[in-house]
Amino acid sequence: MFRFLGAVRAAALVLCSAGVLLGSGALHRADADSSPIAVDYDVFAGGMHVLTSVLEINLEDRSYNARLGAELAGMPGWFADWAAEVQSDGAIQRGELNPAQYSAERVRRGESQKTVLDFAGEGEVGVT
Repeated sequence: MFRFLGAVRAAALVLCSAGVLLGSGALHRADADSSPIAVDYDVFAGGMHVLTSVLEINLEDRSYNARLGAELAGMPGWFADWAAEVQSDGAIQRGELNPAQYSAERVRRGESQKTVLDFAGEGEVGVT
């Protein structure tokens, strides 16, 4: 149960970030062969660098791919081992995003944990 909730939080982060970029008009780009949109984030708390992440969105004529990678940085990264990669793939139909697969992989204390959600028709979701 907790594994699924963590995946949902990570998915929400990717979808919110993607929504900001896509809502800005990127979804309506005419050039199907245009390069991916990439945004680098560095998070600071109390003046210390604590997190580095990269968001990359690739839009084709009828499909999309969004990937977010993040890892601890700076002093927190010296003491804790944590990284995550979240990816969402799907189709673009009539200006709407229709997810096909979502995956999240987290590495913490040297252990990897991966969750994959496969979206089928009629709202069915397979979890592995």
